[in-house]
Amino acid sequence: MARVPAAWARQVRPGGIVLANIGFGVVPLVCDDQHTLTGRLLPGFAGFMEARTADGAKPLTADEAIALCCDDHEGDPCSS
Repeated sequence: MARVPAAWARQVRPGGIVLANIGFGVVPLVCDDQHTLTGRLLPGFAGFMEARTADGAKPLTADEAIALCCDDHEGDPCSS
């Protein structure tokens, strides 16, 4: 999936977690009181069978997903 649907943020209660498959990884997203989802890409590979998208969007590559989910700072498990 290229982006987490906004409807997911509206449907989860504050403190709830959405586990999303982004590119070749998984990111647990925690919902805050304003229904904003935040989280970090978990280290390691996760492979799921790709579903067809209704809009024909091209899935993210692993590099694109990592670039979207990781900060470049010391101690970040995503930085090399």
